[in-house]
Amino acid sequence: MSPPDLLRGPRRLAAVLLFASGFSAIAYQVLWIQQSGLWLGQESAAVVAVVAAFLGGLALGSLLAARAVERAVNPARWYAACELVVAVWAGVLVFALSSSDAAAVAGQFAAHTIGKRYLAVVRGWPPEAGAIEHPLTHETKDPQPALTRFRTLERITLPLQADRYPESRYALVEACPETGRTHQIRRHLKHLGHPIVGDTTHGVGAHNRLWRSAFGCHRMLLACTGLELVHPRSGAPLMLEAAAAESFATAWEQARRMSLPCGTLNATYAP
Repeated sequence: MSPPDLLRGPRRLAAVLLFASGFSAIAYQVLWIQQSGLWLGQESAAVVAVVAAFLGGLALGSLLAARAVERAVNPARWYAACELVVAVWAGVLVFALSSSDAAAVAGQFAAHTIGKRYLAVVRGWPPEAGAIEHPLTHETKDPQPALTRFRTLERITLPLQADRYPESRYALVEACPETGRTHQIRRHLKHLGHPIVGDTTHGVGAHNRLWRSAFGCHRMLLACTGLELVHPRSGAPLMLEAAAAESFATAWEQARRMSLPCGTLNATYAP
């Protein structure tokens, strides 16, 4: 039988099923490694545990089902039944493991107990640290209490003119909102008099254009870099960190290299 004939009729369906089975098996192992990593606290241990369980399951399945499959008139039914069991079990795991965890984390967001950390490049030089407590409104709602704590990480002065001054000052700020109002950080920093660079709604057009022309920056320089929450299963504190995007880091590094001496707060800091 020629190779094209193998991909026709039942054989074609079997080939598709084999491919789908292998693909789902890989996804299944990845899911278990991720979950085991959370439980064991170490990814390498999770990989060993999942591989050992996988090989043990193969051995046990072969021992229990081998003779029955050999005696079966239609072994394909055994294969289909095994795939069905795997699919049902995988679905149960996805909903049981993820939905409850997602609900627990969503509850923390709703209760405003999750700590959030952002980096932002702002116009001007804010104080070294402080808190912005300023009510914010959204659409037809009444003003809602809002609080953002911040600290200035670094200050620079560019020999470029954005408005009436021959030089332009900017700062890298870490902002931690303690409430969750719409555009809270952007609006609070504007209220402080230090709007975010690249913010076309709450920022200053002249400074946005300066960063576009000088550094090719076509984005708002605001990035979430950290979350602090409680693990939905163990209850242990969990810190999630991520570096700012390359476009953010590149624009800030270019500006730093151009900066005039100005007594930065932390000249070694990089997003």
